[in-house]
Amino acid sequence: MAKCKICGKSGLFFKLDKNGKCKDCAYKAIISVDGKPVVFDVRGKTAQTKGETIEEELVRTNPDYRELKNGLDHQDKLIASIQDAREQYKADNDIDKLIAAYEYAMIKANPPLKNAQSHTMYLAELYIKSNQNDKAWSYLNSILFSHKELTGKIRYAQFKVLKKEKKYADAMEMLMLSYLFGSKMNHTFRESAFVKEATTIANKLNWDSEKVGILAQIVGNQVQRKNYDESELIRLFRNALSQFCS
Repeated sequence: MAKCKICGKSGLFFKLDKNGKCKDCAYKAIISVDGKPVVFDVRGKTAQTKGETIEEELVRTNPDYRELKNGLDHQDKLIASIQDAREQYKADNDIDKLIAAYEYAMIKANPPLKNAQSHTMYLAELYIKSNQNDKAWSYLNSILFSHKELTGKIRYAQFKVLKKEKKYADAMEMLMLSYLFGSKMNHTFRESAFVKEATTIANKLNWDSEKVGILAQIVGNQVQRKNYDESELIRLFRNALSQFCS
């Protein structure tokens, strides 16, 4: 079924031009920049060069449009490259090759891939899976302030790194931070889920269920007060830790 790429209208006998636009949208040129549509209205204008579409003419003659279009094309190529790499990984199971593709797209490319949360975290997961813990830690810290919306996921990934390195007290702190931010996003503290995960770490530290309950209460109290300040939770956890160890 034909569907206009501009307005989304479709139908069995819906007619589109060679650029995938319906007659009402034929005069429009549109691209997405940072997730927002940018529309160039060229109603009443015709391409000056024979055989050239209005959009092609804009690319050739309008520097702003050309820059935006080239930027989008670059992002599309990066996405295609990592999608191809993931398909190749299914065939050869070469995680180093997959990591290299992700490192180029997410770090080395100029500019790197933007507005791709799942891909951003996937590179961290690849580092962790391949036991490149130092790379994982450095990468997670590098994206912490540029991807604040991913804070909970970043902290949870750091929890997994610390757990693998058997730094259990630090891992517990990161687990609490991940649940604190997750509570902000989900508008609720998943206490039972936290207790279940915290208990596995507490067992490594020879902490009983009462101590786990205290830690759950620390997170729960901050959520109840809508206080999502990480430094406050860290302070309270370390105070509790000093009491646990005394």
